[in-house]
Amino acid sequence: MYARAQVAWLERNHLWKSREISSSLERASQSQISIRIVGFNWYTIALTIFPLLRFFKLFTSKQETPKLPLHQTLEALSDKYDSIILLHFGPSMVLIVTSPSAVEECFTKNDIVFANHPCNLTAKHLSNNYTTMATAPYGDLWCNLRCIMTLEIFSTAQLERTSGIRGEEVKFFANQLMKKNCGGGYSNVDLKSKFFELSSCKIN
Repeated sequence: MYARAQVAWLERNHLWKSREISSSLERASQSQISIRIVGFNWYTIALTIFPLLRFFKLFTSKQETPKLPLHQTLEALSDKYDSIILLHFGPSMVLIVTSPSAVEECFTKNDIVFANHPCNLTAKHLSNNYTTMATAPYGDLWCNLRCIMTLEIFSTAQLERTSGIRGEEVKFFANQLMKKNCGGGYSNVDLKSKFFELSSCKIN
């Protein structure tokens, strides 16, 4: 009843085409999980209510069956319910899109909508209330930060001025690797942590 009432409201506001509404209702009626239909003026989305803990078994497997990678598990869910589903992972929402036409529409007509970064408490405090390039929402602040980064940080002239610093850090990185193997033979090196140290050094 909720879905049909929502669809009636959408029809009155001309948010969906009737063919899209009927196909979504048909998929919702065949589903084993509670699905309610919501409207966006750009595409049909089936909003599937997936509480993280209650439906966590959907992302795991029984002992007698091998566990699938996450992308294959999400693909199976998409094949079962809809080509566009919205999963609730706690307070965060994850949009799963498997339709090529919908993906194209996401990154052409609605690229500004998807340019925003997800807001969370950690990013808010670490980025001084979303004021960094990586966490700022799309708008004047983000455009100004992008302009400064393009012209002042990653410009050709600026990269040439700081090439000496990068060269020194790479040499220091190579010397550290050589010292690990100064006695000859072979030695294990955690390159992941070493590259993290290199990227976090005074180059930045």
